[in-house]
Amino acid sequence: MAFLDTKRWLKDPRYAIRVAWATSIVVASITALLVTAGRVWPDPFGSIAPMSSLLDVVLVLGLGYGVRRQSRVCAVLLLTYWVIAKGEQMIQLHTGLRGDAVLIGFIFFVGARGTFRIHKLGQASGDDRFEPPPAAT
Repeated sequence: MAFLDTKRWLKDPRYAIRVAWATSIVVASITALLVTAGRVWPDPFGSIAPMSSLLDVVLVLGLGYGVRRQSRVCAVLLLTYWVIAKGEQMIQLHTGLRGDAVLIGFIFFVGARGTFRIHKLGQASGDDRFEPPPAAT
């Protein structure tokens, strides 16, 4: 079975959430790799990703983990963060919209849609959801 099985990906909310989680891991890993390459070999890779990009790694991983936990808030924040970050990158670098950014944005959108569908259908699993402790009496 292919990782991006589109029929299953667009119809099964749990699968869409897993794909969004895996994509956030890949995005964070590539960013961390570029930051490391820039620190180890500063001459050819120094300007690719500054150290401040490690904040991106933390945000994408944290919000991706929230999506894995079926959090609608984290899913919307991840999608919003991705769109704003890519918009800012396009403005700063004076470039157009890239295909990989559109694809990853679409994956995050389908993951966010999956979190909303899971809650609408009442299929949110108790194992992956945060349950607050009972109130002290």
